[in-house]
Amino acid sequence: MFKQIAFPFLLAGIIALSMFQTIQAGEGKVPKGEKISHIHGLAVDPIDHTMLLIATHHGLLRCRQGEECSLLGNDRSDFMGFSISADGKTFYVSGHDASTHQNMGLRRSTDRGGKWEVMAFGGRVDFHTMTVNPLNPNIIYGWYGRLYRSLDGGKIWDNPEGKGLPPPSEQGPYSPFLNILTEPKDPNKVFAATDQGLYSSSDGGKSWSPVKTLPPVPVVSIAIDMSQRNISYVFVFRKGLMKSLDGMKDWKVVGNGIPEREVIGIMAIDPRNRDTLYAVSFESNVYRSDDGGENFKLIIETVK
Repeated sequence: MFKQIAFPFLLAGIIALSMFQTIQAGEGKVPKGEKISHIHGLAVDPIDHTMLLIATHHGLLRCRQGEECSLLGNDRSDFMGFSISADGKTFYVSGHDASTHQNMGLRRSTDRGGKWEVMAFGGRVDFHTMTVNPLNPNIIYGWYGRLYRSLDGGKIWDNPEGKGLPPPSEQGPYSPFLNILTEPKDPNKVFAATDQGLYSSSDGGKSWSPVKTLPPVPVVSIAIDMSQRNISYVFVFRKGLMKSLDGMKDWKVVGNGIPEREVIGIMAIDPRNRDTLYAVSFESNVYRSDDGGENFKLIIETVK
């Protein structure tokens, strides 16, 4: 039953995000005319934790929370999968090229978004979700019809078998993965938020099993505290935002301040303060929590 209802639900959110939307701030001001399209990726800038890095349908933005946004570089491509190194000096992205409209493959910027180079799969692959291990950027995973993995920073790739993963739905090369994440200190440990639950792998994606402490319904997003691996967050369909303090054994519902109708598609934890959590809804509203996900306030609001 859940497989049938999950993707119409998610697609409705994606369609809503595809519109070019003006943003206003819940705190401070965003310059008049500043626009933001649907958000695909989010990170707290390790160099200046008051800034957010936001990957959008029209390029990569760097935003002072609730005050102003600026485009990094001149590339207005559709940035989908997005990840950064732990020191904030190197960015990784996938998606669609603005000039050719082709899949961009995997690209990397070593000057914080000024210029991008193709690392792999140019014109062929569009990772809607990917993860670069923040402590070891040689470890890269992405999903496009099947699982891709590189152990040498993107030079050589393989396709781990993925035994035990739920089968894809009819939604094309992006199913069943909605989000993928490596555990920072153990790159062989990988988590996949799928349309049929949360799955984990301990052998680099070769075999998977469901996280049975969560129901077999769509898990839309996941975040793990890099400094304290036992702390994790997931957004579960029909459950809301949930938090575990013991390595995913027990969960509790958190997320006061996030409207019940909104689905959180992306989360990011401030690496300098694990109590600070950011959450982006399908409506491109950005929320911040300063108490470990218990309570949130809106810092960037989509103007309908």
